[in-house]
Amino acid sequence: MAQTVQSSAKKRAREGRQREAARLLLADRLTDEKIAARLGVSRRTLARWKRLPAVAGAIREGWEARVRRIERSAAPPWRRCTDAELIRELERRRRRRRERQRLRAG
Repeated sequence: MAQTVQSSAKKRAREGRQREAARLLLADRLTDEKIAARLGVSRRTLARWKRLPAVAGAIREGWEARVRRIERSAAPPWRRCTDAELIRELERRRRRRRERQRLRAG
């Protein structure tokens, strides 16, 4: 019984660090090395966590929420946003939308 309690405590601690890793990765302000050091794990462990469905899903959901928030905003995203990857994604979507409109019209 004591081993089960200890195992579940370790699991909760690990899951908490994985949630924190997802949050830091989504913020995209620190390198993987710095994130791993902050969490007290190796860079290799962080890379493995990034492939876990829970962590990858949290990052993807956060990224999609960020894209939706910017798309709904009144100000053009390229004037407010400094995230180059997000700007490229929005520009790609805009080009695809124009292409679909052009194909429908002609």
